[in-house]
Amino acid sequence: MTMNSSLPADLLSESGSRSRLSTQIYLVRVIFGSMTALLLAVNDASCQGQPGAHPFLLLVGLSYPHLGQLLLGRLDDDLRHGRALFVLDGLYAGAVIGALEFSGLPSLVILVICLFNWMIVGGISLIGLGLALMLLGALMTGNLPAITAGVIPASCKPVLWLAAGLFTLYFLIVAYVIHMLIGTLQRQQAALQAYADAAHAARGLAERALLSAFPRSVARQMETTGRHTPEILPAADLMLIELAGFETPPADLVPLQTTWRACETILARHGIELIKTCGIRGIALGRGDAGLDGLIAAAREILTYFSDHPPQSAAQGGNPQRVLIHRGAATLGLVQPARLDLDLSGPGLEALLTLADRTAALAPRGLLVSPAAHRLLQAPGRFAPLPAGTEAPACYLERSELAA
Repeated sequence: MTMNSSLPADLLSESGSRSRLSTQIYLVRVIFGSMTALLLAVNDASCQGQPGAHPFLLLVGLSYPHLGQLLLGRLDDDLRHGRALFVLDGLYAGAVIGALEFSGLPSLVILVICLFNWMIVGGISLIGLGLALMLLGALMTGNLPAITAGVIPASCKPVLWLAAGLFTLYFLIVAYVIHMLIGTLQRQQAALQAYADAAHAARGLAERALLSAFPRSVARQMETTGRHTPEILPAADLMLIELAGFETPPADLVPLQTTWRACETILARHGIELIKTCGIRGIALGRGDAGLDGLIAAAREILTYFSDHPPQSAAQGGNPQRVLIHRGAATLGLVQPARLDLDLSGPGLEALLTLADRTAALAPRGLLVSPAAHRLLQAPGRFAPLPAGTEAPACYLERSELAA
């Protein structure tokens, strides 16, 4: 699936919306050019009695919006193009004002429309540039001696009425264009919000899926980077949990799932992650400040909890019978990245599994620690060596279990 195919339809039609807006603004500029040309033609015919006195300006007013659009491109293709088009409006409008000999209302209407357009499109900078070019256009066509002497002819009634009508019509059209623009922006905002909500929901689903498939630390890294970098742990605190009391073979996996879920909840409270389960065996890894004593506290809580809540029958599940703890080198990573198969390997894990097999007959239940872990405990006296009396014991069993 491509990126475009995953976007909302409203976002995919954004280019078409901008094209329609550009067309609307182009039509507004055509109306402005035609309106100023009409004012000039009526003024020449009705007020000056010289029909067609400014044929070049009339031709420019009817043609320059089209030529500007063809030469400078659409308004939304480049902001500089749009500003250049409106600067041309200022030059032409100034020439028309000069040709009107600065007559009151028509000139004021043209000036107000240009100021409005410049403020909307470019702000103060465009207003300054537009006024400069408007003044240049007025000086090119205006009667400078009359202007200097303060002689400004009064507008005749046809031009006054026409200027008022065109002013009203122009701003009605502009109001309609602004209304369409606001509607387009609202639709785009709604589409963006819907897309953001969908992305947030998808992110939540992905996060829950990762958390259900991986330990929290691995899931966070996968969510952030999209991959998991193998972790080399030279002194990993490892825990092996062995269950007992299940049917062989189990008729239903639900009791097994329930047992491991309870174990994982207890481990998480102690900062320990359940990395992998294989039937009645599960491997956990101490994280952060958990340490060996944190693993021992979690193991005691697990054994106590299931001792207080035993299953009623083998069909309802079993209990953790042994918990073994060891410290050694290990590596955590994806052994089959395509299948997202997370696993733990290394000499530390091999030593833990070997210890579990060697001590199965010596200590079929209880909390056991390896010699490597026993040396690092804060209270090693709570554990007794097995076999008893040996100089190099295979493991150490908690004394409460030994007494039992």
